[in-house]
Amino acid sequence: MTSQPNDFGADKERAKCPHCGHHLATRSSRSVTPLFKQKVLQCRNPACGASFGASSGITHQISPSASPDPSVELPFAAPRARRAHANDDQPKRLESGAEVPPALNDDAVAGLTG
Repeated sequence: MTSQPNDFGADKERAKCPHCGHHLATRSSRSVTPLFKQKVLQCRNPACGASFGASSGITHQISPSASPDPSVELPFAAPRARRAHANDDQPKRLESGAEVPPALNDDAVAGLTG
């Protein structure tokens, strides 16, 4: 099964009603542009029945397309920086003054640290 160009999976989300917490159903949607969609959502709880306007859009690429559309211009996401552990900036010392070697984490075990 192939998806339509403007169906970017947002309808698969399980949004919940902000009033009663039940799931919302998409009653209608329309593509404003190939990258932006507007929707009408309705609470599935008959005792609530609230309706909402919503929108979803594609903001950036994470990986390139194998068949890019030249009319679509999207920035690529910046590469994620590796986060340092909050407690790894200072060497640890015992009461005797001896330095404690850092604990091996998964990166060290896998040989990913320098």
